[in-house]
Amino acid sequence: MHVVLSGTGNVDHLEENVASLLRPPLPSADVARVNKLFAGVDTVWGG
Repeated sequence: MHVVLSGTGNVDHLEENVASLLRPPLPSADVARVNKLFAGVDTVWGG
């Protein structure tokens, strides 16, 4: 799972986002849980 959300007008938010990117990857059990939760999703709508 790879997700990058960017685009902010707030420097504090940008710094928090960069700090998040520098953290270690999620534990494999957490990744498995997210994959299970979203296994049935076949489309994305940003409406």
